[in-house]
Amino acid sequence: DGAPEFSMKDGTHIDLSRRQIRKKDMLIHLTPAEGRLLRVLIENPGRVYSHRELVLLVQGYDTSQREAPEILRPLVSRLRHKLEPFPALSESIISIRGTGYLFEPESEK
Repeated sequence: DGAPEFSMKDGTHIDLSRRQIRKKDMLIHLTPAEGRLLRVLIENPGRVYSHRELVLLVQGYDTSQREAPEILRPLVSRLRHKLEPFPALSESIISIRGTGYLFEPESEK
């Protein structure tokens, strides 16, 4: 079915279709919005997304350049907080100040 699954170098396993992240005996579930955000970033490593692009891709509607960061910030913050037990993942979500976000896996740093 082509449902994307990813594994990080440290053994973190990401199942985007089920919105689950697993490592050893830890398992977390993401909300649909968190799952979409992570999916967009993971499937396009190294690509910088503007706040506006991410709101459109994740929430499904267009918004102003001014509003987009306010919509996105709490979502990214919740996602990062959930991902704290998985540093290989949480530290790969990079904020580009004044622009947006990018996913940069540890292997490329």
